[in-house]
Amino acid sequence: MTKNIKNWLFRLGVIALPFILIIFFEWSLRITQFGADLKLFVPYTDNPDFLIHNPDVSLRFFSRRGQTGFGGDDVFKREKGTKTLRIFVLGGSTTAGFPFFFNARFSSQIKVRLQDAYPGYNVEIVNLGMTAINSYTVRDFARECLQYDPDLLLIYAGHNEFYGAYGSASTQKTLFGTNRTLTLAVLQLKKLKLYQLVRSLISSLQSIAMEKEGDSRTLMARMVGESTIPWGGDLYNQTMAIFKDNIEDIIHWTNAIDVPILFGTLVSNIKDQKPFVSIHENDVDEVSFDKQIIDIKEQMLEKEYKHALDQLQKLMEQSPHYALLYFYAGRCAQLLGDYEMAKDYYIKARDFDGLRFRASSDINRIIAGFTHQLDHVYLAEIDSAFAANSPHNLIGNELMLEHLHPTIEGYFLMGKVFAETIINENLFDKIGQRHTKRSTTTKTDDHYRRQIAITPLDLRIAEYQMETLLSGWPFIPNQQNKTLSDFKPASKLEEIALNTLKKKLNFWEAHLAMVDYYLESQRGDDALQEANALVAAFPHNFKSYKILGKTLLELEKHDRALSAFMIVIELQEDAFSYKWVGTILLNKGQHKEAIPYLEKALILNPEDHQALYNLSGAYHLVGHREKAIETLEKLIHDEPGFPNGQVLKVL
Repeated sequence: MTKNIKNWLFRLGVIALPFILIIFFEWSLRITQFGADLKLFVPYTDNPDFLIHNPDVSLRFFSRRGQTGFGGDDVFKREKGTKTLRIFVLGGSTTAGFPFFFNARFSSQIKVRLQDAYPGYNVEIVNLGMTAINSYTVRDFARECLQYDPDLLLIYAGHNEFYGAYGSASTQKTLFGTNRTLTLAVLQLKKLKLYQLVRSLISSLQSIAMEKEGDSRTLMARMVGESTIPWGGDLYNQTMAIFKDNIEDIIHWTNAIDVPILFGTLVSNIKDQKPFVSIHENDVDEVSFDKQIIDIKEQMLEKEYKHALDQLQKLMEQSPHYALLYFYAGRCAQLLGDYEMAKDYYIKARDFDGLRFRASSDINRIIAGFTHQLDHVYLAEIDSAFAANSPHNLIGNELMLEHLHPTIEGYFLMGKVFAETIINENLFDKIGQRHTKRSTTTKTDDHYRRQIAITPLDLRIAEYQMETLLSGWPFIPNQQNKTLSDFKPASKLEEIALNTLKKKLNFWEAHLAMVDYYLESQRGDDALQEANALVAAFPHNFKSYKILGKTLLELEKHDRALSAFMIVIELQEDAFSYKWVGTILLNKGQHKEAIPYLEKALILNPEDHQALYNLSGAYHLVGHREKAIETLEKLIHDEPGFPNGQVLKVL
């Protein structure tokens, strides 16, 4: 071997060594099962026939567990049935249902309406809304969802393009900023165990630093890296291009497999949310400018709205994109009764806001552009519906909690518009050979409002979250947000609500605790409301129907309890539920029908003496005397002192 060849081999070895070491460490970490499993769906622990979202998937985008999460626990069948309509719903915190989550989400409203519209089908809606994410996450999730045979992809996203994970102005962005190609490459790297190891070490150091600093900021505040982003500037335009490219990818993938996609236009509070940050883009004498604004505000207080509007329009010539001018102009026009002009000014105030928590009109224009160009892309006019249901078409606090999250009525309206768009556009018939049969029966909005399984506990949790959010920046500048420790519970409900937010209880445990509390307090209707909330949130979990059945038993509503326990045993073999189905049937005089349920209860739990007693009585009543005696003797042998056992034997 010549010296040159040896030198080249040595150089190749030196170059290859780091890659060999990386592969070795990656292999070692996988063998030892280090780190988190980052796939989107995992088996549902309470029913292995179903899949559920993986809570650890947030680690693809965030450095620590618990920084963000999903708004519910929707599940879907591993094996999709021929009569199943499956929809994946993607987006940020509004899609997740913030601050309500679970049963108030617009996806829950969609499901109820679609199930009525398509009675011969099983409607599966899987909501993957996650707080503080943007189109990078939506793109990532959408690609994986397409592996599970969806009938429709529904997307409501765009508010978080700047400050969501990997956003161009976010603290969670990559070192590559607005370079989309390299950012997408980092997303792929994060799936490596070696990357997770390095990231976990860095994250640990960050956590220690945050604890020392006593950072009480909300996630919303912690995500902001750049708070002054001019409309139409380089960063703004680059971010719009990233959003467009990410959405284009999703549209391309759905088109390739013939899956329709439905977008919702974004809605935000324009009437009652002042711009957070106003930016001068020209050289302006700020002292003089600010003095003129003070004079204008005084004119507005004196109700000189026309004169104030004239002054505002002159200032707009000096600083064309100063958001606050347009907000005050909108207020003046509104108070003068020119609502169209007011709406135009309010929209400009939002669009020019330098702190970009609310999506500008350009996001909706991008979305609408796709629907006009492609056959499989559809649009639900959410913003138009909100305007139509707001006084004078000005969207404000009537339907919005703050800058962009809807009230419960707002979420209800979103669900209605999405569902009606799906139905009216026949979207389930847009996938080639399917011909779904729709119901012609219609139900009122009030009927569907009554289906919203929101309890006082849910409302109190939401109130705490809103009070925390609104107590500091950006709503109150230079003030730290309240923390959960600042609240002192004055009732059992408040105690459980706070413990839920502190993650001492999960949604299930919190509502179950309220069921128990209300039953102990002789508040049966309230207990039933909490039990129904669990059924609505976990319709595929037999335990939720079991809790409902037990609650109905306590309230002596036996017919309804029977229905609940029948659902339990359809989902899971459960001794307690079989016993009570049999017992209720026995008490209703359906002795023969009761026997197989009581027999099954004893197969599952041979030590249930109450079931033995009831079965013996059922045998006796249908004339099976030998079986009745045999069953009763077993009961007396196992528990001689069982009440009425000896009496039944004499009979």
